[in-house]
Amino acid sequence: MPAETVTLDGHVVDSLTLSKVLDLIVREGGTYRITQFDVGATRADSSHVEMCVYAEDDAALETILHGIQQRGVLRSTGEAVTLPDPIGRPRSS
Repeated sequence: MPAETVTLDGHVVDSLTLSKVLDLIVREGGTYRITQFDVGATRADSSHVEMCVYAEDDAALETILHGIQQRGVLRSTGEAVTLPDPIGRPRSS
């Protein structure tokens, strides 16, 4: 089953944005699993949601992802990040 991890930031609870995103996923035949949900402590603080969206096939997943992007959801860029070797080994040439 195809899946993609996405994020949503901002005032997603009081604006009902999260509810609208989740409703769209289910309405389009997908499912989701919220993996991280950090709610802002005050009205001025934004919230952060990370979730995995699932669909029956790639086309259905793309339809869902396109729809939720219209509500502010960000897809992962897929770009790799290079980190230093934690052991500090010299690189071979």
